[in-house]
Amino acid sequence: MRLASIAILAAAAAAGCAAETDERPAEFAYIAKAILEPSCATAACHDAQTQREGMDFSSAEASAATFQDNAFVTVPDEPANNRIVFILRTSGEERMPVDGPMPDADIALIEAWIAAGAQY
Repeated sequence: MRLASIAILAAAAAAGCAAETDERPAEFAYIAKAILEPSCATAACHDAQTQREGMDFSSAEASAATFQDNAFVTVPDEPANNRIVFILRTSGEERMPVDGPMPDADIALIEAWIAAGAQY
């Protein structure tokens, strides 16, 4: 009986842990500052000086212009049908950042922003 009670408590605790939610705002200004700038605007990549491939993620304004100039979001409301999601989720040479995948929670926040209409 005691073992059954422990198993039930463990299952309940595990279910509670799985229900974690991201409290960060799915807003472009936040995403640009908290995700794109530290992940993409690094020296020799997409900072204001280097602007590799003509892309600058050094500020929210520069990030918005880069997104718009490069058609990263062409289908608002459908994250899976947008170039930025492909670039972040692919495993090939096109994946960014090049030094390692972006955390899934950060990509999910970008997808939530797109799903909400991708307003800049």
